[in-house]
Amino acid sequence: MDRLSPVDADAFGKVTAFKLLWMSALDAPEHTRLRTLVHKVFTPRRVAEMRPRVERITADLIKDLHGRSSADIVHDYAYGLPIYVIADMLGAPPKDWEAIRDWSSQLASFQPPHYEGIQETWKAIVEFRAYVEELIVERRRNKHTDLLAALLDVELDGDRLTQQELEAMFVLLLFAGHETTTNLVSNGIYRLLSHPDQLALLKDDPGLIVNAVEELLRFDTNVQTGPRMAARDLEVAGVEIPKGTTVMAMIAAANRDPGRFPDPDKLDILREENKHLGFSVGPHYCLGQALARLEAQIAVGTFFQEFGGAQLAAEVHWRPNIHQRRVVELPVTLG
Repeated sequence: MDRLSPVDADAFGKVTAFKLLWMSALDAPEHTRLRTLVHKVFTPRRVAEMRPRVERITADLIKDLHGRSSADIVHDYAYGLPIYVIADMLGAPPKDWEAIRDWSSQLASFQPPHYEGIQETWKAIVEFRAYVEELIVERRRNKHTDLLAALLDVELDGDRLTQQELEAMFVLLLFAGHETTTNLVSNGIYRLLSHPDQLALLKDDPGLIVNAVEELLRFDTNVQTGPRMAARDLEVAGVEIPKGTTVMAMIAAANRDPGRFPDPDKLDILREENKHLGFSVGPHYCLGQALARLEAQIAVGTFFQEFGGAQLAAEVHWRPNIHQRRVVELPVTLG
């Protein structure tokens, strides 16, 4: 990244400081406290209750594709689903969904190595935090049953989320839930279109979608890397790592490890032993993994049920981003 002007450096520092409030950036005991509180809301039952909403939003997106001969799956389909689901979970009215989509899009562009739109990213964070604050005020005034209301009510031994923690949590949910699920759906549809033998298996047995999503998570790991800092001096595979050293764990490489997965470079939706690291592992195991899986299963499965004759319309290009893996565009003929 080029040397920043004083104004950009100030905005960069503010964005970075706010991202350090995210639960994903914290360690114990702060991380443990936040995760324990939020986990009381992200229950399997609540995720299961989201299915009709996800199906409804997916159906609306599919409806917009009918009557068209071609589409860009990234922008016309995959990009909308997770952001509209998250907005719905927030209790945001549909009239506000496009604004939330714009805020999330800007935040998604603020990624290494280029960190595009520093000023715009800070502006998006300020505006979204103000919007969440309005929603919080309204929910404290009137009774609701959405996710935001649940997070306002959750408590453990008298401990509750602070206003700042709530704002940081929802920016994290907005970005993490939107960007990664968009990637999963886009990459998944691309891989199945480019592997007709695997797509044929799914068409013959739509019930394979659950297994297919797991294989797609392994094959095209959405979050490619996981930075970690050594808490003490240690040795890994004969390499000494001093305390304080930042280590970039390559999750995508682990998911193609031939010592763990037979024929790892082959896409196989019938793969039985598939304990991948697509959602990480341990204390930072993805809190929203159940919702992401649900969205991907519905979005990918429904797309091929509706457009079984879809075909790739052009060569695809991957975004130049070491952290997030996604095709830039996915042009298809719908068939």
